[in-house]
Amino acid sequence: MNPLSGVEREVVYLMLESLRVAGLVFFSPLPWTYTPTRVRAAIVAILTIAVHGVHPVERFANASLIMLTVPTEVIVGVAMGFVVRCMVGAIEIANDLITTTMGLNAAPLFDPKVQVSESAVGQLVRNAFMLIALGAGLHRVVLMGLFDSYAVLPAGRVAAITQVGPFFRELTTAVIVSGVQMALPVVASIIVAQVGLAFIARAAPPLQIFSVGFAVTISLGATVLFDAISDIAFDWVRDIGLLGSHFDNLFTRLLER
Repeated sequence: MNPLSGVEREVVYLMLESLRVAGLVFFSPLPWTYTPTRVRAAIVAILTIAVHGVHPVERFANASLIMLTVPTEVIVGVAMGFVVRCMVGAIEIANDLITTTMGLNAAPLFDPKVQVSESAVGQLVRNAFMLIALGAGLHRVVLMGLFDSYAVLPAGRVAAITQVGPFFRELTTAVIVSGVQMALPVVASIIVAQVGLAFIARAAPPLQIFSVGFAVTISLGATVLFDAISDIAFDWVRDIGLLGSHFDNLFTRLLER
């Protein structure tokens, strides 16, 4: 097959770079997840143009070799997006535990943008912590990781995809543990309160403790959440600060042979 000409080569390299960017943009849970598809496609195009030519790419003698690297670029972009999703997943786990324990999921609202049901308080807490994440520079770390990824793993280079399984297993375990720890003050206090209400109901059945149990649970949960919100935010920002090191670990695994 004839070698690629200059224009064809640039178009092919632009396509490979766009695949990694698209995998990150469409899989990452940052605010662009809730934007229309056309807007997300425009973001992919802008980021692809911005990253094109900044770092060297693999050189190919013909187009047939390029097709072998297309799945790699998609998987690398999706893997980066999944790392970001795990970082956001910690606060989502804490949010679900807190709202469920407080009984606020009894009347959920359906969000057509993400096709999930969530309580109004849960949406408020999640959006508030997303604003904290953006204020802490989560989007800047993601963009920096994307641009630096082309220097570590140039577009078109074959990566060791099979080596990332243990990394994602460790990351998801750490995310679940972090989410439970952030929700633990509220969950533990409500469980203790419910045990106390159970003893009261057992000792005085005519008291109708269940008529006030819901109000006690919400009041106690809101009080503890308000008191612990600064610690939860601190843990959340600390986890965000580890995003760069998670990207480093991901590409270390991808470059293993």
